[in-house]
Amino acid sequence: MFYLKEFPKNQAIVYNNMGIFSKNAGDYEQANDYYISALKCFEKIKDTALMISAQNNIASLFNHIKFYDRALYYHNQALELCRKTDNVEGLARGCNGLALVQDNLGMDQQSIKNNKEAIKIFKELGLTKELLSTRYNLADFYYSRKKYNEALTIFNSVRPEFDKINAIPEYAITTNAIGLIHFQKENFEKAQLFLEEAYELQKHIENPSMYKSMLLNLSELYESIGEFDKAFETNAKYELVKDSLLVLEKAEKIATKEALFRYEKMTNELQINADKLAEEKKRTSSTSDISNMLVVGLSLLLVLSIISIYFYVRSRKKKNQSKELNESAQADLASLEHVYEEIYQKVNTMRPDQGEASWIHLLSKRELEVLTCLGAGVTDTQIGDKLFVSVATVNSHCSRIYKKLDVKNRMEAASVVRGVNLI
Repeated sequence: MFYLKEFPKNQAIVYNNMGIFSKNAGDYEQANDYYISALKCFEKIKDTALMISAQNNIASLFNHIKFYDRALYYHNQALELCRKTDNVEGLARGCNGLALVQDNLGMDQQSIKNNKEAIKIFKELGLTKELLSTRYNLADFYYSRKKYNEALTIFNSVRPEFDKINAIPEYAITTNAIGLIHFQKENFEKAQLFLEEAYELQKHIENPSMYKSMLLNLSELYESIGEFDKAFETNAKYELVKDSLLVLEKAEKIATKEALFRYEKMTNELQINADKLAEEKKRTSSTSDISNMLVVGLSLLLVLSIISIYFYVRSRKKKNQSKELNESAQADLASLEHVYEEIYQKVNTMRPDQGEASWIHLLSKRELEVLTCLGAGVTDTQIGDKLFVSVATVNSHCSRIYKKLDVKNRMEAASVVRGVNLI
């Protein structure tokens, strides 16, 4: 974009918008590059309003790839700048973004507080779409905490409002959310109605993340209602586009680039301080003053060097952790597949009238996978990671397993599966 270099503000705005497009297209590494380039330009021209926007965008990206500490850092940076400059709209956007990160970190009270603060400000400013999106986020928070009635009330109220302002992506994800609540309540007829409508809507939206999510939701619904051909077809589409373990490596690259950006920023600040010291040296002839300034400069250099080393070590540590996590995840997945195949062979040799083992034929393939994990002592989060489903979906499968096995909890379910020597 050399032709925009003479107009740095316009160049930065283009970078920012390209970052948004890249994120929506699922190219998170490219999005991070654009966002950081935009932030550099905004800082250079000292446009605080656009700096706040870029900081919130970077925070949103880090929240999406689950680097929550960096997301908190950039949201708090944006909020601090908003308060200094009395930027009310930026404050609302920052509160909304911060609430999403706090939701993921389990900071429930803080998340609700920031959500409601953002809703109040957007309402006062008359920003309809932002107001509806923040109310959607609050409903999504209630959904993740299994407060389905509270969530459904809000989703039902914002859905027609999104339709009025022709916000198709937001209307689609709200429709999808309503379908998921009905699915959790085992109201499968309504769930199918809303989930299929959401899937049709997303065909007009270029959002890979939304597409993957809706394919998975439909696959699990079809499996639950016994439409196995549709379930197989939908799951096959999902398998072609689902995230791989390489996502972790991409996230690490993004974090490394962001650390380099902060290092460059600190280096520039050091150079500015060095220039100031040089100017001060020219203006004074006092030996003691010069000595004091040199001490200050060397102290700053030492502090910044320590900080730089800290971020370098931290980046290397995260890279090693990411590598270990990849290797562990691959080993766990291979182990799970081996255990499952062994169990499935045993199941195929059993007869429905074979005493205590007859319950096996009541379970779907996915439910048997989940039950295998329960018997092996795997947590809900680990089950979700292994089977590429959400924790809420794991809980839904567990509920149906308990009901079919006539047990009360995961311990009893594990005892049943061990009782027939499947594990």
